Amino acid sequence: MKKLSLALAVALAATSGVANAATIYKQNGLTFKIDGDIQGQLRQRIDTSNTTEERVQVDFDDSEFKNKISYDLGNGYKAFAEAHFDAGKDKSGTVKSEETFVGFAGENFNVRLGRMDYATHKFATEQAIEEPTPDTVFDAASRKGTDVLLAKFEAGAVAVIISHDFGAGGTVRNRNTTVESTDIYVEAEITDNFSLGFAGQTIKADLTQEDSNAYGINAKIKAGTAKIAIDYSKRDDTAFDSDDDLVGLKMTNASVKFPIAKSTKATLGMTNQSNRADSVNDFWYANVIYKFPQAKKVSVFAEIQDSDANGSDAGFLAGMRVKF
Repeated sequence: MKKLSLALAVALAATSGVANAATIYKQNGLTFKIDGDIQGQLRQRIDTSNTTEERVQVDFDDSEFKNKISYDLGNGYKAFAEAHFDAGKDKSGTVKSEETFVGFAGENFNVRLGRMDYATHKFATEQAIEEPTPDTVFDAASRKGTDVLLAKFEAGAVAVIISHDFGAGGTVRNRNTTVESTDIYVEAEITDNFSLGFAGQTIKADLTQEDSNAYGINAKIKAGTAKIAIDYSKRDDTAFDSDDDLVGLKMTNASVKFPIAKSTKATLGMTNQSNRADSVNDFWYANVIYKFPQAKKVSVFAEIQDSDANGSDAGFLAGMRVKF
């Protein structure tokens, strides 16, 4: 096929060195690269509390630095290790470990072990600069673990990602608990302009020792210069309390991205979510991103967001992103 699917591109980025990483050292089969992403913005979140007014604040969504080490083992094989750190998630600027893993890769596969996102993290098609709400049922429950084994494979037009969290620690809906999660994401490039993806997840938490199963399907379409994306995901009712907003959760995303000038792109999108206990809620967003022609890794952006919840006030953000 003429281009790799999104899942495969992500899968091989850690070992191929074709991403935005800068090579610091390369000798005797050892390659050390770093890349980073710093995004600062003025942000006022959507106000759904009806009790206190949301205030404009300076928000650093990303202040991330990734260290990437790989050794050439010959015959097309590599051993690699990565450590990602972020100082932007905490208002105090505390440096936190985002992902840390070791792995082994060949031409069409990649296996890694450590702290990382689950396979279903690659499922979402939502294109907001800042998520106005969890974008899929996988994100709403648990999508990152500390005891994860993940494997990625590519066969022709199909890419497969499988992960298993052994459950030594984790969170479900921000509650500390033992979580064992098995996830899969499969993406197939049907044509150069159309791809389909499927995701599945089984979580076992010690809240009930019962399984919670979730699944989803997505589609990505290129129509001229526009990119259209849609996904649907659903979680069953078994492993969560009846008053939990994960019970019977269903989520749908739809978005379209299109150019409005040579260096400027805009996106319109919406997220619909519902569960067994609550009424349906819709979130929508619109954003515009300008990349400087002389330095395309530098961009400025603006976004507005709102919800149909009673008493909801719109949110907005505007800022700058620098990658290297």
